Amino acid sequence: MAYSQKEKTKLLAKFSQIRTSGKTALQAASSIGVSYMTLLRWERANGKAASLTQSGKRSRAGTTDQATNKMSLTTPGGYRIEANSTTDIIKVLMALKQQR
Repeated sequence: MAYSQKEKTKLLAKFSQIRTSGKTALQAASSIGVSYMTLLRWERANGKAASLTQSGKRSRAGTTDQATNKMSLTTPGGYRIEANSTTDIIKVLMALKQQR
């Protein structure tokens, strides 16, 4: 379904309202009937993607240490993950998710 800019703005506002009531990003997206990824894409197009992080907190951007060629990512929960590849970082994130 194609949404007008006015509809997108209205849905993003409703999404934000639901998020502030304590629902997760996925729950809020589901309740308004638009996928989380679609909402994220709309926010990125408006330059506001940080407001859609699932925990409500920002992750620090991943960096690569040129000397060791290791990547690092700090999660909203405070975990600092260092790995040799994006795939390895994803594996660690998935393991953390399963521990919850």
